[in-house]
Amino acid sequence: MLEVEDNGIGIAREERELVFERFYRVLGGSASDASAEGSGLGLAIVREIAVQHHAQVRIRDGVQGRGTVFAVEFALAESAARSANAHAMTDGGRGKLGT
Repeated sequence: MLEVEDNGIGIAREERELVFERFYRVLGGSASDASAEGSGLGLAIVREIAVQHHAQVRIRDGVQGRGTVFAVEFALAESAARSANAHAMTDGGRGKLGT
C-alpha cells in the first residue's frame, strides 16, 4: 500500500468519487472560489494507473479530520498467483519455458 496525506481543506464524502473525473476540482470555501490550483487531471491519472496495476485508490479524512489521505492498495494476492503461475510454466523456475 502507498499512502499520501495532505493538510488541505479535505474532500467532502459526496465529492470523493467525483475527484477522479477528469477536470474536476474541489473548490475551497465556496463554489465561486477561483483560487483552486491545478487542472483536475491528477487523480484521474492516478486512478487509471492504479487500474492498470490491478490496484484501487481509496480516500479518507486526514488526521484529526484535517486534510485527506489517498491510499493506493495493490492486489497482492492476484499478483502472487500470476507470479506462481508464471513460475510453474518454467522448467523448475530456471527460466526455460515448459512444453
